[in-house]
Amino acid sequence: MAVNYLFLGQFGNFTLPDHVAEQMETITVMSTGLNFAGTMMIQFTWAYLGLTMDNFFITGNLATTMMAAQLALTGLENTYPEVNFCYASSIAIVYLFTAAISWMFLYGFWCVLHNTCGLPGSASTRRIIYAIFGYALPWSGIIPVSMMYTKDLIKGRLCWLRGVILWIFMGPLYFVCAFNFLVLIFLLIKRWQNDCDKEKRVKFGTKIKRLIMCFLAEAQPLGFFWLFGIIPCNGYTTLPFSWIFVAIAGPQNLFMFFLFYCTHKTVLSLLASHYEDTVAATLKEVQKRKAERGNISSSYEESD
Repeated sequence: MAVNYLFLGQFGNFTLPDHVAEQMETITVMSTGLNFAGTMMIQFTWAYLGLTMDNFFITGNLATTMMAAQLALTGLENTYPEVNFCYASSIAIVYLFTAAISWMFLYGFWCVLHNTCGLPGSASTRRIIYAIFGYALPWSGIIPVSMMYTKDLIKGRLCWLRGVILWIFMGPLYFVCAFNFLVLIFLLIKRWQNDCDKEKRVKFGTKIKRLIMCFLAEAQPLGFFWLFGIIPCNGYTTLPFSWIFVAIAGPQNLFMFFLFYCTHKTVLSLLASHYEDTVAATLKEVQKRKAERGNISSSYEESD
């Protein structure tokens, strides 16, 4: 099996020991299953709570695209050495992962606008723009390059880009990682300033806890841990970074569900509201049935 999440951010050949590479391949396959579970929980939360805000629209599409990309990675990458299938596999993987990176960028861009000048236009117009940028724009670099450099899409035993055309994926990846890293720093600074600006003094320990939670929550949709994947793989020297990337960036959707969705104040408030409505409806139904049973027993007594 040659499915290794680590090669997505690498230019050169791997120098990892065979047993380490096998372990990372195993984690890559496991990540696909965990990602699928995380995506299903995110989509269920979407539908159950009726989340319509832009940040949930973007992260929901990010989760769906990332799941599709990983399924393509585990399913299509093993089509080597069939050249035609390998070519199709390369196109599918490049497109889906580039689309996922585009949605990460959209979330970072949304964070900047939301916390500075506000969001322009109507919600429906923004949805169309998001969809065009997230799903249509990734084709702009893939189609012409893939037509011109068809033979360069197979790299050794990997159905992947090679040479100069690797930049059609690595270029957006580097740019988005750099941009979203700055956005994450911006969000952490804003989180700290909000606690410092409050009239009621916030304890230092509480500030640190909120800062850590802000980092853990925002790091997922911003794709922070992809930074560890673009560090050149040089054997044991960078092995810890490689493990962090494969183990955390792999099951990104699962972490995004628990750390972003399950801690978001909007999600928690809607869940509380749904819970109260469910309890109230249940109590009302119980009272109704009790009243019906009381009426039935009264009619029996009158008949006697």
